[in-house]
Amino acid sequence: MRNIWGGGAPGRFWEIHNFLVTAKKINVTLLATPDSSTYQKFDVKKFQHVKVIPIRIQNFFPDYLFYIKAAKIVRKIARNFDIVHDDFSPIAPYSFLWHPNTMATIHEVFRKNALSRYGAAGLAPVVNEAFYRKMKYRTIISCSPSTEKELKKLGVNSMMIPPGVNPKVYVPSQKNSEGKKIVITMIARFTPIKGHIYFVQIAKKLLKEYENLKFILPSTGPILPKIKELSQKIKIEN
Repeated sequence: MRNIWGGGAPGRFWEIHNFLVTAKKINVTLLATPDSSTYQKFDVKKFQHVKVIPIRIQNFFPDYLFYIKAAKIVRKIARNFDIVHDDFSPIAPYSFLWHPNTMATIHEVFRKNALSRYGAAGLAPVVNEAFYRKMKYRTIISCSPSTEKELKKLGVNSMMIPPGVNPKVYVPSQKNSEGKKIVITMIARFTPIKGHIYFVQIAKKLLKEYENLKFILPSTGPILPKIKELSQKIKIEN
C-alpha cells in the first residue's frame, strides 16, 4: 500500500493484517512508504510483528513511482508467499503477472475525474482503469456499493466488502442517552475530496429544525482552517 502511516484506508489496512497475524497466525509482509503525507499519523507500535519492507520515494509523482518500485519487488519475492494482495488507488502493481493467487482491493474509480484532480498526472489512472477488466486477479474487492457499481461499468465484477470496525475498540455506550444531545460526527482528514463543506452545510440546515444536535469534526488536514471558520459560525466543534 502506498501510505500505511495515516488516514482511514491505511488504518483499516493495519487492522486487517494485524488480525491475520495475531488471530490467524499468518505471516504478513507489507510494502509501503516509510513516512506519512496525510497530515495525520497513528501509533503503529502495536503492529510491530507485521513485517514492513520500506520503499523510499522522493519524487513529484510519488504514488506512481511507488507502484513501479513495488512491482519490481513483488516480481522478485512473490513466489515466497501463498497469497499476494494488491491494495491500490489509483495504480496497480500487477502482482497477478508473477503469482497465481492474487487479490486486489480497489478503493475508488477515478475515470475522467482524475484529470481534474491531478492534471496531466491523472492520465496514469485513466489509462490504468482501462485495463481493469483484463487484469487476472483471482478476486477483486470493492469497498463500497458506489465503487462496485463503477467497476461494473468498466466490465469488472468485484466482491463488495465494506469497511468494518473493531468491536473490541468501538463498543456501544451503555449509558442512558434519553434527554441528551444526539452527537453526529464525520471522521476523515480535512481535504477537499472528503466533502466536509457539505457536512457543515447540512449541519446548518439541521440545526434550524432540531435543538438537540451536536456536531463534531475530529481530524487534521490542509483545509482545517477553512472548515473551522465555517463551523464556528454554527457551533460545530473541531
